[in-house]
Amino acid sequence: MQFVDSSGAPLLVVPVILTVGADSAAGPTTAGLTVSTAGLPAATRNLPYSQAVPVKGGTPPYLVQLMQGRLPPGLALTYGAISGVCRIPGTFQFVLSVMDSSSPPQRIAVPMVLRVLTIYQDTALMVVPPAINILIAGNQPQQPMRLNVSSGAQPLAWHASSDAAWLRVMPADGLSPSIVQLDVITQGLAAGSYVATVTVAMEGVANSPARIPVQLLVRK
Repeated sequence: MQFVDSSGAPLLVVPVILTVGADSAAGPTTAGLTVSTAGLPAATRNLPYSQAVPVKGGTPPYLVQLMQGRLPPGLALTYGAISGVCRIPGTFQFVLSVMDSSSPPQRIAVPMVLRVLTIYQDTALMVVPPAINILIAGNQPQQPMRLNVSSGAQPLAWHASSDAAWLRVMPADGLSPSIVQLDVITQGLAAGSYVATVTVAMEGVANSPARIPVQLLVRK
């Protein structure tokens, strides 16, 4: 934009930028309606179960209904949560219908799987040792570090993970009893002290998840 005097000589030039975008009066946009891919945690036979359907996005509140299949006997879907006490173990597949409160509403159909486990009495996750200290000095070979994962008399599936890039867990999954090896990736590590946590999870049992603190000391 240019301003001029009475004779037409320019006095001032002011740059003006016009941005064309969405109408702010339309309100904020909402993310698409989805259900978390993590799904539903397993239920334990003869124990109370309560889990909200993991709906994300869209506009709450949500209407969640059973569309196809059936829930495990003893469990019911009420106000977006599955709860109750199941007496029958097994793997149950069903489809949920989810609708949000936007206008017009978003609707999705989501296939789900819910496992009901039978856990023996006195079954619990046990990880030994409960903490690990690692020392790496100069060019000395790294001593193998291991975790023993067990669950008593009942073999059960487990999953292990590390929250540090320098600590690798092998294998990441297995069936108890098992041995988990911890490998330190020394490339790029400067001298100093590092901390990490290894998490071992086992569905439906006491003491799960187990979190094992790991302390690493690097000396060059």
